[in-house]
Amino acid sequence: MGVLKVEYPLSRIALGLNISTKDKPEGEYLERLGYKDWKLGSTSRVPSIRNAENNHLTKIMPEIVGAVKQYEVDLREKYNKNKSSLESEYTEEEYVTTKIRPLIDAQFKAAKAEIKGAGLGGTSQYVRNLIQYRRISPNYRRDASLQFFEMDRKGGNRMPDPTSKEDLAELVIIAKELKKAKGGGN
Repeated sequence: MGVLKVEYPLSRIALGLNISTKDKPEGEYLERLGYKDWKLGSTSRVPSIRNAENNHLTKIMPEIVGAVKQYEVDLREKYNKNKSSLESEYTEEEYVTTKIRPLIDAQFKAAKAEIKGAGLGGTSQYVRNLIQYRRISPNYRRDASLQFFEMDRKGGNRMPDPTSKEDLAELVIIAKELKKAKGGGN
């Protein structure tokens, strides 16, 4: 068995977020992309609000990271298709990181705005959609995300935005339809 090693203990104290080297693949993924100081956490000066906001951000982190990982696969394919024109400007890692970091920043910013807009009571439509989405099994969530991406939309295909209440609602509908089609009931 491995030993649990807490990374960045000052960030735990200052931000209320716990980054450890074990059982936190989302944190490790974000760390690999350069989020070592966890500027993604709450900026509230009130400790109870900061803790509640960070708790919510920690809960939605798997959805955000899941969407980002799927986007990363697409970026790597795009880079490899256009390698001859891109490699003079970027390495593959630089290209992916340059494209992904603004997406992560925007999604966490939107999640924080949603928290502030809803209050911590969690009664907003976004929170209700997120709860419904979280109750879906990971396999159906993944399949729903892939089907969402493949749907024809204005502006072309895009990954679902886990900070969008509309995208979450659509993912729930898609997942329920997939489950029903496979004989899984509601």
